Amino acid sequence: MMVEVRMPKPGNAVESCLLLAWKKEVGEAVRAGEVLCEIETDKAVMEVESPADGVLLQRLAEAGQEVPVQTPIAIVGKPGAGAPTHPLPPASDRRKPGISPRARRLAPQEILESVSIGGSGPGGRIIERDVCKALEHSPPSASGPGFASLAPPEPWQAVPLQGVRKRVAERMLHSLQQSAQLTLQAYVEVEGLLKLRAELKHHSDPRFREVNLNHLLLYALARTLPQFPELNACLVGDTLYQYRAVHLGFAVDTPRGLLVPVLQHAERLGLLELAQKVRQLSEEARQGKAAPQALQGGTFSVSNLGSLGIEVFTPILNSPQVAILGVGAVGLRPVQDGPEVVFRPHLPLSLTFDHRATDGAPAARFLQALGQRLTDPLCLLAL
Repeated sequence: MMVEVRMPKPGNAVESCLLLAWKKEVGEAVRAGEVLCEIETDKAVMEVESPADGVLLQRLAEAGQEVPVQTPIAIVGKPGAGAPTHPLPPASDRRKPGISPRARRLAPQEILESVSIGGSGPGGRIIERDVCKALEHSPPSASGPGFASLAPPEPWQAVPLQGVRKRVAERMLHSLQQSAQLTLQAYVEVEGLLKLRAELKHHSDPRFREVNLNHLLLYALARTLPQFPELNACLVGDTLYQYRAVHLGFAVDTPRGLLVPVLQHAERLGLLELAQKVRQLSEEARQGKAAPQALQGGTFSVSNLGSLGIEVFTPILNSPQVAILGVGAVGLRPVQDGPEVVFRPHLPLSLTFDHRATDGAPAARFLQALGQRLTDPLCLLAL
């Protein structure tokens, strides 16, 4: 008896997953529930388990290959049962079983026609790594189709977009193409906020010592957004969905790419609870252990590049959300203080919003209100 192992469907919106690595070799004994391979969605790394006891008879997809959900990726059966005479091709490859979809997208037509590519996939199927190897030995000319802007041939590496990077690329392009994005920039004086942060570092309660400037910013933001429902919203088609609850997404740089965990009901969280949840969600995202639901349902997003020394940038909307706040590095700016000019620390904020959903004046008032709370620490702690 043989049992198919299929690529799981982690969520309703997931159409394919990247097969990261096999944990079992063909011919190796496996038990039901034992991990066969690791896969990656656009949100997390997951394990695929064997559905039965037996032997891994055949692998129908290779590491590095993106496979449609519910497609067979392996065969498990009793020792000596044998494997199917013909490998089962991925569903998206039925038009031409000899080459995988990712390999076809990666290889220019002239390479497929003029270069003899040996297939190392199941049944001699040409997969992505075969095309990359062929391209290394036959770099495209500057005049070739799709490569008009490349420099003269030299050692290079073809790196296909896949996994999280591919999803980010698709979403950012869709965001810019489908929305009317405008960015407002402001500088907020934060001398008092920095003093508050310094005092917290010496607090008798060790939990307060873990609170950083980003936590204070997110806390102020979660308390400000409820007064601006037109920004705490999502635009779907011709309908603007405004939310009373603040589900605050914050960008996290991970080894797999950009992920955006979501603080559910951030407006209800106290400062210490918010700081603890931010640390927890950030660590889970970096380790690839974030649950899918922890990366969904945001109503507003924040991207903070201040720790990398970036002062001002233009964040791109996390569609269908209508606003995102970019946070830069604190720097000194001149301020008129009576007859003198003094330099005080300022925090640069860049608010990108969808002009279809709201106008510049409400967006400016939001930045003004947020700035007032960040400038006055007593006002912030009283929220």
